[in-house]
Amino acid sequence: HDSFHTTDHEENEYLRPVRDAAKAAGEALYLVQAVVPCGGCVLHHQDTWHGSGSNSSAKRLRRALVGHYLRADTEFRASPAPTYIYGRYKLGTSCALHDSFFPVIYSPTQ
Repeated sequence: HDSFHTTDHEENEYLRPVRDAAKAAGEALYLVQAVVPCGGCVLHHQDTWHGSGSNSSAKRLRRALVGHYLRADTEFRASPAPTYIYGRYKLGTSCALHDSFFPVIYSPTQ
């Protein structure tokens, strides 16, 4: 896997992509650990690089409820094609976000 959410590497190996990105950008990397208790919630900006290590529980699956809030004029990029997370929501050759996947909940023009 080259994914940030990888589970088949040694502990902390999942941080390599963000470390490499910071180095390539010539930026300092500041890591902040958010310890979230069971039933807890984390809110963050879309540009926040985030993720977690593998699930250490042998008895419970890790579940998540995700809500993404995007500007109404957001579109898929044409190239490179969206990756597996968002690529499944791209319909045909259109770069538009379909409202059945990304409903508009607020628009200053409505």
